[in-house]
Amino acid sequence: MDAPAHVEAPAAHNRHYGGFAPIRLVAALGVVYAHSYDLTGNRRHKPTFSIGHQEIRLGRIGVDIFFVISGFLIATSWQRSQSARDYAVKRFARVWPALTCVVLLSVVVIGPIATELTVAQYFGRGATFDYAWHNLTMFFGIRHDLPGVFSSAAQGSVNGSLWTLPYELWGYVVIALLGTIRQLRQGPLLYGLLATTLGLFQLSYNGTIMLDSRVFGMSGRDGVELAAMFLFGAVLSRWSDRLNLRHLFASGVLLIFAAFVIGTPTPYLVGLGCAVIGAGGLHGSAIQTLDRLGDPSYGIYLFSYPIQQILYINNVARSPAAMVLWSFGLAVAVGYCSWHAIEQPGLRLITRHARRSGSASALASASRRATAR
Repeated sequence: MDAPAHVEAPAAHNRHYGGFAPIRLVAALGVVYAHSYDLTGNRRHKPTFSIGHQEIRLGRIGVDIFFVISGFLIATSWQRSQSARDYAVKRFARVWPALTCVVLLSVVVIGPIATELTVAQYFGRGATFDYAWHNLTMFFGIRHDLPGVFSSAAQGSVNGSLWTLPYELWGYVVIALLGTIRQLRQGPLLYGLLATTLGLFQLSYNGTIMLDSRVFGMSGRDGVELAAMFLFGAVLSRWSDRLNLRHLFASGVLLIFAAFVIGTPTPYLVGLGCAVIGAGGLHGSAIQTLDRLGDPSYGIYLFSYPIQQILYINNVARSPAAMVLWSFGLAVAVGYCSWHAIEQPGLRLITRHARRSGSASALASASRRATAR
């Protein structure tokens, strides 16, 4: 496929944001820590803090961090992509290999072992295949339950972490649409969307509007918050080579502090985004070493929830402390295995095949044009 005319030239993103690796690792472990309370039936004792009357949960902080980094990197990916097809292939290659593995593992291995039904009954239920279909397509929401699986657990969901992935997928679509109409570099529409999502978030906090409706299993309240973080990362991506990272980080910390003082959470969201992207440009030997080891954060996020459920139903971890002790090490080990055995090879294989197919298509098109002449 030839590069379409609407795709913008790659921006000069020369600065290396190697600090994202440890930030994403910490964010993923923060989600695992929060789930350690949920999945042992201790949700009420989970550490939280409040800004005004908005409760801020540790797991949501981790998710917000993921989304601001994702918005930053995905906008950069569009700018660097040779075509819309190239961009789509890279997004597919980054998300679906590991997702496919965790979904199929849940359905084919964990399900038959953990279900209270017979194997025949389990595979005879339409909900079993509905789980696989919805969680691999994601556009129509996520399914959380498999027939009879983890029914004795404190939370019945097979993999509650998957709920954020449809929001992420729609973020990819928005970036592609903005890039296609040249709004990632020129900016007014991008800025307008960011202002709109932040405004809706504040109005929802004030009680002026209600965002409780759900579309394709996704809630308006969650969608507005995650969209704001994603779009804020995309906005900062436009200025990635000109940002003063120390000033950005300091501004973020001040905004977070201001949010507590004035008692409203919107400055907190902006401050968190500034602090995360500012910290992303940090360098150092330890950070570089961690970066070279790979990125286990996505694997930790995907696989940790079913790992924790298995620990719980087998009476290995019934308290938050025990769950943290067991699941942190297992989740990190599986996360690195996922990166090196599934995600990185999948990226290379799919993108290499797509490039060959693209080259073959271009050659065939050129041949047809020459024959027509």
